[in-house]
Amino acid sequence: MTRTRAACFAVTILVVLLLACMPQAEESATFTPPVEVTTAPLLSEKPTEAVVAAPSTPVETAAPTEAPTEASLSPEEIMDGSVEKMSGVTSAHFVFEKEVVGSYTASGEGVLALPDRAHFEGMSSYDQAPVETIIIGSTGYWADESLSSGWSMGPIAPFASNPARWVELLGFYENPALMGEEVVNGVDCYHLQFAVTFEPGWLGLFSGGGTGEAWISTGDLSLVKAVYAVEYEGARESDSMKLSFELSDLDEAVTIEAPS
Repeated sequence: MTRTRAACFAVTILVVLLLACMPQAEESATFTPPVEVTTAPLLSEKPTEAVVAAPSTPVETAAPTEAPTEASLSPEEIMDGSVEKMSGVTSAHFVFEKEVVGSYTASGEGVLALPDRAHFEGMSSYDQAPVETIIIGSTGYWADESLSSGWSMGPIAPFASNPARWVELLGFYENPALMGEEVVNGVDCYHLQFAVTFEPGWLGLFSGGGTGEAWISTGDLSLVKAVYAVEYEGARESDSMKLSFELSDLDEAVTIEAPS
């Protein structure tokens, strides 16, 4: 019995010693802080706007268009509009040059009282100095210091010698062509070319025609400048003439009377 107890005691001591010598895993283990793990949001959580925003579908919009511009006038509309405009004009300031081919040249500046009166100072290849001239219809008056009245008078060629009548040539156009736009004396103008055919019987002419050019205001279609090259036959005059004149100061007060 005594040996048995002694043996048990010895075994117990041995076990205790063995346990004491074993490493303590929990005490010697190095502590590692937990790693934060990002987890996907639970289905029950409210999705953020970034997650749920669906790509928007582009909305098709009409392309911007330019504002409609005023329709361009045809050459015929420009010419007709100018003829109508000038038919209502009562007066104008004018500057002119003309050549009666093979006969004489002349130039001058003055005023017109339409349809058939002109008062200007002009000079021709016959004159030695500018001459004051008044035209009324088919009668001309010329300043003449040699006469007591101060004026001489006589019949004139109704077309070639009366500047007021030249404005009417615009109405005899045919087949106009628009050449573009130009500025004449500060006025924006349509530039047109056309044929000219005289109306039989106009100012006593039997026939006539040629070519013409006109510079017509883009603003009110008034005639600003005209150039003609025409031939004509009539009871009192038959010639070939080149003519250029410019108009301004339309419808100002103008009175032209025969000298007293």
